[in-house]
Amino acid sequence: MVMDPSLVASPGGVLGLLWSEWKEVSRRWLFAQIQDKRFVEAPIELSREAETLQVSNDSLWSTIHRPKGPQKESTGTSSGPSITVDVRGLVDVVWRSSGLIAMGDRFLAIWPSRGTEGMRLNSGILTGVGSASIAKTPLGLKQPLNPDVTRYSLITYGGSQSFDKATGTLTVCLALTNRGNESMRVPIKLEATDIQSPAGAVTILNATNGLGGVGAIWDISDSVSGDRLAPDTTTNPFCLSAHVGGFSRHALPWDENLLTLKMRVLSPVRNSLERETEP
Repeated sequence: MVMDPSLVASPGGVLGLLWSEWKEVSRRWLFAQIQDKRFVEAPIELSREAETLQVSNDSLWSTIHRPKGPQKESTGTSSGPSITVDVRGLVDVVWRSSGLIAMGDRFLAIWPSRGTEGMRLNSGILTGVGSASIAKTPLGLKQPLNPDVTRYSLITYGGSQSFDKATGTLTVCLALTNRGNESMRVPIKLEATDIQSPAGAVTILNATNGLGGVGAIWDISDSVSGDRLAPDTTTNPFCLSAHVGGFSRHALPWDENLLTLKMRVLSPVRNSLERETEP
């Protein structure tokens, strides 16, 4: 499978072509020059990759997805859509890059590789033939009791993510922002509503209630300064850990998630609001 092609033209009508070839769980990068619609010489292999795709800490990418579209006001206590956290392992993937630049009759090639030291970028000079706004929704005092405050919550990346190959432990650190108009009172908790990994079984490791799957709860109150999270304020980072098997056997690097975690945010905000408004 040919991927990530980069094509540039140099003086004299010569095209430089950089691309990668993917087979099962390994990849190699190649360079060739084209003139008169044919290769001038046989393609040059720029790097020999590891035999199998492995998780690398410096290629992890965490994304957080809020429910799409405006949420209708609930008249009951049922839960709404969850916030989804994806942790992806983009080993050997060029995220934002132009891999080939023409410099006169020469080409500058840039391509990634991995080894025991982790991911790195490589470069070489090749000689030619002669590169969300989120609307704030008020917390109504007349709403029924419901500890689910997911719709007023924003979860962001907390600055750290890692995968321990020896133990299979994936750790991602996050932070919670209150986007409502009223304070969230502690205890503030996260509840897992779904958890999956393409590699197979996945187990939550550090839930407060000790569960390893759906229904696991993390009490993140310790990340809050004081007894409440005021509007437009953010908690200190907190970390979630799970055991995953790494990449699945037939993983493709551009769409392989190590972990997909859906969760909702719980806080006794409405109970507190009612107490505060009593005469």
